[in-house]
Amino acid sequence: MPSWKIHKIVCEKLLGSYDQEVDEIIDSYIFHDSSRYDIESLAKITSYIESKYGINGLKQFIMHHYLDRISDIVVHYEVSKRSYPVGKVLSPKMMDIDPNNILNVLIHPFEYL
Repeated sequence: MPSWKIHKIVCEKLLGSYDQEVDEIIDSYIFHDSSRYDIESLAKITSYIESKYGINGLKQFIMHHYLDRISDIVVHYEVSKRSYPVGKVLSPKMMDIDPNNILNVLIHPFEYL
């Protein structure tokens, strides 16, 4: 996963703000990315973040998961490049390394889910 430094740089550039506490909540021992896999956790964390950090906190929450997922895809792609013949194109379905991730809808069109 990208470091919080990377999360901070991207959030400041794209969102205009950053609060490290939001990343700490998402990556905490109790919740560590659970909102990527559990709809109840997603509801609890987003409700809490919105109440404490407002819309900017929610935007950062979404950006955090986007960056983590992009990191998953890049790492998988790099590993896959070594496993597939030169010139073979990886389909989005082949890049779904985590089919249980409820946030896949943010990455792939519905037909790939």
